[in-house]
Amino acid sequence: MQDELKDWVINEIETRELKGLCGVADLRKVYNNLIKPQKEEVKKVCSDFAIDLDNGCVVSIGIALPEHAIESIDRGWKDYVEEYKRVNEILNQLASEIAAKVNGYAVGATINIGKNFDSVYYRLAILSHVTSAEQAGLGMRGKNNLLVTKEYGSAVRLASVITGKNLKRDGVFEEYLCAGCYECLKICQTLNKKNYVEDCWEIIKLRSEQLGADVCGLCLKACYENGKWRRL
Repeated sequence: MQDELKDWVINEIETRELKGLCGVADLRKVYNNLIKPQKEEVKKVCSDFAIDLDNGCVVSIGIALPEHAIESIDRGWKDYVEEYKRVNEILNQLASEIAAKVNGYAVGATINIGKNFDSVYYRLAILSHVTSAEQAGLGMRGKNNLLVTKEYGSAVRLASVITGKNLKRDGVFEEYLCAGCYECLKICQTLNKKNYVEDCWEIIKLRSEQLGADVCGLCLKACYENGKWRRL
């Protein structure tokens, strides 16, 4: 069923003239790498959906942002905002359809924080899509804290589905794609700070008021255009 499901996901993405990735992670391994509030949320989901934490899976879905959208970052952001919203909607739709197929729980692509952001942002997410994608073999957590893939760098949006189905796991991504690369850190000094999350989201919050979406993308663009993953 795993290969059939993954083929279906990729086909659905390609019919929308986009490119994507799909993998399956071991739920327990994802759980072990979450922060405490997320672990509590995952336990609630497992209880509500009768999912065995030690036998369940997480289906990780990634959709690459189109190049024209990435190019618009820091150039008005118009195409980036439009594609960011469109890709999130597609991810949420696919996650819901997968959840129906595997009797699982869909974790959407994003949480729209806007003016309500505070230091407990990560507690609002049921699980980390990046952690799920790492464990599903899609890529690794980069220096910008985004998923970095061999195919698209950081220019990927993610969603996840928690399920009790015993699907074949893809295994954790083990390559290090950021070796000797500092492009994201050069473009955004905030990333160099020890506790950068709050400052990062303050910047995003300001842009949200102007653009109508919780976006920035400067580190994503730097990674996509100049990251050393392209030469590995």
